[in-house]
Amino acid sequence: MWRGVEAMKALLARFARDTSGSIAIMWGLSAIVVIGMVGAAIDYSRAVNVKEVMAQELDGAVLAGARYLSSSTDTDKTKTQIVDTFSQTTAQALGETATYELTADDVSIDETAGTISVTAKGAVQTAFMKILGIDTMPIEVTSQASFSDKYLEIALVLDLTGSMDGSDGNGSTRIASLKSAATTLINTLMPDETSDRIRISIIPYSEGVSLSSSMASLVTNGYSTNCVTERTGAQQYTDASYTSEYIGNGSNLTMYYQGYQRYSKEKLAEYYSNYGKSYGSCPSSNILPLTSTKSTLLTKINNLSAKGGTAGQVGIVWGWYTLSPKWNELWPTDSEAVSYDNDKTLKYVIIMTDGEFNAIFDKTDVSRQSCSGWGWNRTCTTTTDTYWYENYNEYSTASADRAKAVCSAMKNSSANQGSGITIYSVYFNPESNATAQATMENCASSSNKFTYASSGQALSETFAKYAREIQKLYLSK
Repeated sequence: MWRGVEAMKALLARFARDTSGSIAIMWGLSAIVVIGMVGAAIDYSRAVNVKEVMAQELDGAVLAGARYLSSSTDTDKTKTQIVDTFSQTTAQALGETATYELTADDVSIDETAGTISVTAKGAVQTAFMKILGIDTMPIEVTSQASFSDKYLEIALVLDLTGSMDGSDGNGSTRIASLKSAATTLINTLMPDETSDRIRISIIPYSEGVSLSSSMASLVTNGYSTNCVTERTGAQQYTDASYTSEYIGNGSNLTMYYQGYQRYSKEKLAEYYSNYGKSYGSCPSSNILPLTSTKSTLLTKINNLSAKGGTAGQVGIVWGWYTLSPKWNELWPTDSEAVSYDNDKTLKYVIIMTDGEFNAIFDKTDVSRQSCSGWGWNRTCTTTTDTYWYENYNEYSTASADRAKAVCSAMKNSSANQGSGITIYSVYFNPESNATAQATMENCASSSNKFTYASSGQALSETFAKYAREIQKLYLSK
């Protein structure tokens, strides 16, 4: 191309030197102008294309930086990341078509406003305008993105019931798809191994939730050494500390089954003492309280396994407990939730189930009388013991009703500076279930925060969407 241009310039020069006729001279001068104008249009078109590519790559780099700042407070690393991302992607897109430059000094981060502003400069070498003495055309592009300056506490309430070993609609199991989807969510929210802004808890649930032996004993007043459930009474639908009202025992349960009374309440104590656990089943994975370490979260997700029935209300209320400052005395110091009125911290719960809720827990007081002696010497002593029992009923709405009550209480709590905890929910199953879907939709903070995922792919897309929404990223210019 350049040889052609040089040849054209030589030809036009000869025209200019030719004095054999005024018409030739005029044509030669006009030709220079005409060729220059046509060439300028071509060069300008090339410059516009290059500018569009640079603008697109700069937008992508700035969004990547905003995403990083939503989980970190390291502004210097963010600037470096934006520069590196822009340089790499632009080089791939343009090759040697243009020169361009972006340094950390061109990146402005306003932490108060929560914005990133970037200006990148470049130049396109001209092909035709060199005739007119113009060797390059300058290019300047700008981009601005908003990032969340908030701190996040997120509880993942995940269904680990036996049905999660069923098909996900994409040739895999639901439990495998859940692991993949949850991994995607965590990687999206936490690009680095640790996060300055985000902490996540994981609450695996089936017919109850599992805690360490010491924690389980503490919250159940010595009843349980692992499996815990819900509570009854005035604090059933609150996040009041376990010191106000203890939590139900999930270990060594006897059960009401399928809507009829397998054992009378009066016999529960006897059966409990003589035979121990009947049907109750808790997850093999303990609750993971709030943590900012990505590898800890991913290891927990990878080790999940499915078994047991579905006491969804138990998982949901324990998700609340991990976000409540009223429960801080139970958790390690690094897992303590911030106060509800902290204007820099937002609290979220993400609930996932693959079926209807079908198990609730209640307690009964059983009186026993023990006597000794005969006749006038006979003495009797009455003692009253409290026993927890499970009511498993696939045809009852009791579990769903309790779940809705817990969700309502969370949404109307004093969290998030009085606006309540924000709840996202998803019903995940290739087979539609109106009751399960209605429960999840009722729990969500709004209709657009509920999703029916009919396949494993849809679940991954849903979790990724929720992660992006929580980050609150968008291009503002």
